[in-house]
Amino acid sequence: MDFLNDRNGVAGRLRSSHAALAAVLAGIDDDAFARKPESGWSIAENVEHLIVVEGRVLAGVRRMIAAGTGGPESPVSDEDVWRRASGETGKGEAPALVAPRGEWTDRTAAMAELARRRAATIEYALTTEDPLRLCAIRMPLGEIDGYQCLIMLAGHLERHTRQIQALL
Repeated sequence: MDFLNDRNGVAGRLRSSHAALAAVLAGIDDDAFARKPESGWSIAENVEHLIVVEGRVLAGVRRMIAAGTGGPESPVSDEDVWRRASGETGKGEAPALVAPRGEWTDRTAAMAELARRRAATIEYALTTEDPLRLCAIRMPLGEIDGYQCLIMLAGHLERHTRQIQALL
């Protein structure tokens, strides 16, 4: 997991995880995008969830850095953040705050919005001078720092890409 050790590595994983999802979705039509499985989320709902999470997490990092909260009281390792976010330790339940609400049903618009938000995350990862380790954000996987939020976003998208592939 060498990519966890520096911002360029994390940015590369943010980039490659988005490219992998875009490649999967390039081959589907609007009906497949919207089709609701017997249980779980549709592809559209997965993508909407990714859009919401991407925006909320980056905004949360900026907000907590501005608030000067300091780092997590009980730090989790970067490797554990990756394992949990990428689904290596099993599937998690999304909080209602980031559950899909049917707002991103158009495949083209949803993918464009996710690409826009992911590009902003990558730009932030590569250019920020914010002290990412000196903020604490409560997530379903525990209290993590701003740098770990970037790791989480990369792993989270990889996990949902696998979930989407299973729907095809």
